[in-house]
Amino acid sequence: MEEQLSLFDRKASEHIAPEPSRKHPAFWVKRLILLRKFARGEANLIQNIELHPGINILWARPEKATKKPKLGQRGMAGHASGKTTFCRFIRYILGERKFGTDAIQRKIREHFPEGYVAAEVFIEGEPWLVCIPFAGRQNAWCAPGATAAQLFDDSLKKRSYTNFSSALSTAVLSPLKVKKFPASESQIAWVHVLQWLTRDQECRFARLADWRDSSSESEAPELVAEERQHLMRAVLDILSKKEQDLLEENARLVTERDDAKKRVPLLQHQSRVDFARLTKLVRELRAPDHIDEVFFQQVKNRLADQKKSAETNYRDVVTQLKLPKLRQNRDNKSAELGRIQNELTNLRASLQSAENVLKAKRENPSAKLDALLGKYPSTELYCMVPIDVARLNCPLAGAPTLKFGKESAMLHLDEQIPALEKNMTFWKERIGIREKQEVIAQREFSTANSAHDEGLRKEHSAFGRLTSIKGELENTMALANNALNARRSAERLESSIAKLDGRVNKTYREAADIRLKRESEIEAFSKLFDLFIKGLMGEEVKGICEFSGRNISLRVENRGDVTSAAIETVKLLAFDLAAVASSVEGRGFHPRFLIHDGPREADMSSRIYDHFFILARLVEEAFQPDQPPSFQYIVTTTSPPPDDMREGSDWMLRPVLDASKPEGRLLKADLR
Repeated sequence: MEEQLSLFDRKASEHIAPEPSRKHPAFWVKRLILLRKFARGEANLIQNIELHPGINILWARPEKATKKPKLGQRGMAGHASGKTTFCRFIRYILGERKFGTDAIQRKIREHFPEGYVAAEVFIEGEPWLVCIPFAGRQNAWCAPGATAAQLFDDSLKKRSYTNFSSALSTAVLSPLKVKKFPASESQIAWVHVLQWLTRDQECRFARLADWRDSSSESEAPELVAEERQHLMRAVLDILSKKEQDLLEENARLVTERDDAKKRVPLLQHQSRVDFARLTKLVRELRAPDHIDEVFFQQVKNRLADQKKSAETNYRDVVTQLKLPKLRQNRDNKSAELGRIQNELTNLRASLQSAENVLKAKRENPSAKLDALLGKYPSTELYCMVPIDVARLNCPLAGAPTLKFGKESAMLHLDEQIPALEKNMTFWKERIGIREKQEVIAQREFSTANSAHDEGLRKEHSAFGRLTSIKGELENTMALANNALNARRSAERLESSIAKLDGRVNKTYREAADIRLKRESEIEAFSKLFDLFIKGLMGEEVKGICEFSGRNISLRVENRGDVTSAAIETVKLLAFDLAAVASSVEGRGFHPRFLIHDGPREADMSSRIYDHFFILARLVEEAFQPDQPPSFQYIVTTTSPPPDDMREGSDWMLRPVLDASKPEGRLLKADLR
């Protein structure tokens, strides 16, 4: 019986057919240079590692195996040699903020305070020279069109690093048909895609959508699992714009529905609490089990009656106080008191004037006369005695104006002293009468004013009681409104949840219909994934990649689902390589750049691990001899690759790392 040929006995090009138009990756790294300081000379050079399109293996040679293992034997040669730091430096060049944890960065910067990392990176087939200090990005620069050979040229035209990151972002993101995350509406950025292409070694290759681990301290922007799944679908082009719109609508509806489900019990609780408080305030009303429109209207009517009654009581109090009459009486008494006080002021002024005349006569009649006569150019003298007194006593009453000399005037003044004294007595009597009237008027005003103030106080007190009652009634009404509105809102939300469920399911169905129309693209990728799983684990095994809803699900079947820690890693590695190979064939928008840092995890057998390298070679061998691979795959490993891929092969990077001695490490130093 003729033996059946193996699936993998065929030529690589029968499995993978590179798209001729894709002649190079969106970007790839040709050279990574580590410097003690930015200056020429071998003394300043730490590493100058040349890479190429296709497979690049950075190997850290382990200790040689002994026939009989023994405790205390050395076993560090393959570990702590700088494999992850190498990957982190590439990530640093490509835009990640850090090249290690804080502790590792601190040690490297202390050991190389003037250190630099430089790289020659090709973007869309054009070279870019990039240089960044170990100390940070403040002095980072790039030079488009330049190569590593020009690193120290004084004539080199340096530009801001942002020119490089912008060109890199454009090359990777511009082909995408879907450029946003559905739930947040935020843009997919290059730093998001970089996370998938350069998984943290700390993630242990355990889950498809786990790219960054907190222990790596990468400070990469965080994405939720759903966003990471969405990004992979967008890059693989297993997502149309219409499907994107539906997923965005679906995400919005799901959020709205979930919010409604959360709010319903809160609103119901709020309604119950407010209703319980309300029933205590309106005990006279028979309350139902929960607030309804009928009870709400009863409360509203009851509170309106109480408000009307309180306002009526207030008006009755104000009417009984007769404030206008009290105010008028107070004003009248104030006016009477003011009139008497004005008369007293005038009387006191007249008395003072008479006192001044009498005092002047008694003390110095000649001087007084001079003062009086000095105002007039003639000898006419005008009497200062009030006319009603003068009519009775003055001998000159019949001839009010006399012409006389100074001597006769003085004699005349002397004769008027008794009349002046009598005049003063008159004013004092009048003032006494008015002062008694003032006391009575002051007392009457005080009484009227006190009565008015007391009326105002009672009116203010009554108004305060009215305001307090109305405030309590308003609070009670607010409780009723809150209780009813919360119940209404809960009922509306409960009703909307069913409608939202229907709309959510509708968007799922419509998105599924679109995916069915794109089944050929999905099927092509799934076949590639299945091929890679078979290549790694055996032809009797089936690899299944399902794109359902927002998720990507990977399964391995062999008479049922099989799983283990190693198989989870195998599925993940196969998926990443299938994504690269799918882009090589012309599907999707993967930039065809991939780093796997130490992918041998869990209990993966050495045979499967060897198959893993051979599988990567399958993608490379699909290209014609004169056609360089249009992808770059960088893998670091401690476990030896297959014999023909070790030192001396085109795939092995130089140097091979060895942590057993300082000069064998990536940075050629023990970082203490």
